[in-house]
Amino acid sequence: MAKGESFYNPYIPGVIEELTHKGLVKESAGARAIFIEGYCVPLIVVKRDGGYNYASTDLVSLCLNEEKADWIIYVTDSSQEQHFTMIFKVCPCFYGQPNMQVGSRLLIICTQKSLMWLLAFIKGRMESAFRLVKLMSFY
Repeated sequence: MAKGESFYNPYIPGVIEELTHKGLVKESAGARAIFIEGYCVPLIVVKRDGGYNYASTDLVSLCLNEEKADWIIYVTDSSQEQHFTMIFKVCPCFYGQPNMQVGSRLLIICTQKSLMWLLAFIKGRMESAFRLVKLMSFY
């Protein structure tokens, strides 16, 4: 079941604090950010004004894993590739969930129980549907 971004807001400070205790969050130009090896820009998790952003919400949604998913599938356009790749690089450091990325259109952490719904959702997008079917046959 999808939850809106506001659902995760109360959990953000605790997750940011835990990431800070793990040594992942550093101060940067008045903001708080995670510096990930291989990237020129940091993943900003707390803005200079103290506000949170998509990275904060995305990290919390993965860390909470409310659905107790074995897999989570993210279907995004290619403009979101770097954002989610950085998020997924932080999450294994945080709670050990493996991740993988397929192509530039389908980013994956995945849940078996959602595959049929997702397949129906992207059925009209032949390229994505083909990749998902290929992925499903792989597992």
